[in-house]
Amino acid sequence: MARIELDPNAYRSITQSPEAYAVLALKANQIKERAEATAPEQTGEYASKFRVHGGRQQQGSPVIYVANDDDAAAHIEWGTKHTPAHKTMSSALESVIE
Repeated sequence: MARIELDPNAYRSITQSPEAYAVLALKANQIKERAEATAPEQTGEYASKFRVHGGRQQQGSPVIYVANDDDAAAHIEWGTKHTPAHKTMSSALESVIE
């Protein structure tokens, strides 16, 4: 079995690079697009409230979020006692993982 040692400085350099941020941004936008396309359309409000935002953590590593600002987002995603989960975001995430 081969042993791989990663220099912490090399790891930091890779994760803090503009290229790493660009890949995260691309994937986040793909998740958003997929979620919008598969969101339930009772009123269209939920599908219109997806957004992507991000920046850098204190350590400098990029962080990007896909969120939905609809008041019912959690109920739609995970369901309730009376409504089954739609899993819009989790399905969208699974669809873009390579």
